[in-house]
Amino acid sequence: MAKSRVVGIPKLRRLLRRLPDTTTEEVRKEIAASALRLLNEMKSGAPNARTADAMRVVVARDGLTARIGLIGKRANRKGFLARIFEFGAKPHLMPTRNGVTLRKAVAHPGMSARPFFFAPAQQQRPAIIARIRKSVNEALAKASQGS
Repeated sequence: MAKSRVVGIPKLRRLLRRLPDTTTEEVRKEIAASALRLLNEMKSGAPNARTADAMRVVVARDGLTARIGLIGKRANRKGFLARIFEFGAKPHLMPTRNGVTLRKAVAHPGMSARPFFFAPAQQQRPAIIARIRKSVNEALAKASQGS
């Protein structure tokens, strides 16, 4: 069985692009499936329904990369509070402009972080890498048998 020894995503992507689509089909499926699994995990821990609804997966045209999260201006507006929930907030006063309080003066007590985005990504990373590595190795083995 052939094993891949490619370090770095750009090099791996170049290698996979040179292989026939029938060979790399399983890799593409695994990348999309892993991204959807991770998205569902993140949505289940999202602080509110608006943030969960705004999160999505975008798979690249070649199928070899996937982006997960708040993608686009509209999603960033809908998921506005996601940063505060992920990283927390220090106690603060409501913002002012030229010394004039924009709203009723309120001292926010702050809040501790309630990570829902990066924590699942870090937890699932080894499993995702293992699954994709397995599918890449199978694709390379299939390519070496075909030549």
